[in-house]
Amino acid sequence: MQAPTRACVLAAAPHGTTGSGATAAPRMSQTRHFITTLGRQLAPLTLGLVLGVLCLYQGHREEKYKHRKFREAFPFSHYPMYSGFDDFDYVMFLAKADGSPIMIETVTQGYKANALKKKFDDLIDDLKDEKGKSIRNRNAAAEQMRPAGEKVLQWLAESFPGVASEVEDGGIHLYQVRIEMNDGAVAESAPIFIAQLNPSAPTPAP
Repeated sequence: MQAPTRACVLAAAPHGTTGSGATAAPRMSQTRHFITTLGRQLAPLTLGLVLGVLCLYQGHREEKYKHRKFREAFPFSHYPMYSGFDDFDYVMFLAKADGSPIMIETVTQGYKANALKKKFDDLIDDLKDEKGKSIRNRNAAAEQMRPAGEKVLQWLAESFPGVASEVEDGGIHLYQVRIEMNDGAVAESAPIFIAQLNPSAPTPAP
């Protein structure tokens, strides 16, 4: 019987299983599986290595610049927000002439009440008492803060038509509420009148 030729064998063999290609595909699949598994196992180690390098770098910077009073090394910060709280603070709010509160976000179309306080704070920092010290403290009298309050109201009226409308409708008042921590208890003061902005006088007829 005549032996089959190589051409007959190649023709009869299933597609993709002849020659060296018969084992190439499984080997590549095993290689990809090995690389994927190794990557998953090394991921935590890589993260730990990166964090370790960052910590060493931060320590080096602190040693190098320790003579400086203020220093930052992003993303690490020596000044975390809300790391501590003072035992005194206050809030500001607007009211109509009859004392009813005004929703500042409504009349300003989005201006926040805390932004009103920041604006007031900036102006307070410029005011000094008879000794030349800032009046920004818990003992400041309403009369001392009045110039800052009047400037805040004037700025609001010039910046937001809704506030200007409230002014012309009877005037607006600015109040402060002081909040203190005493022996572990929070104490809140009654609203303290700071300043007011009255309707403009009508223009006399010619």
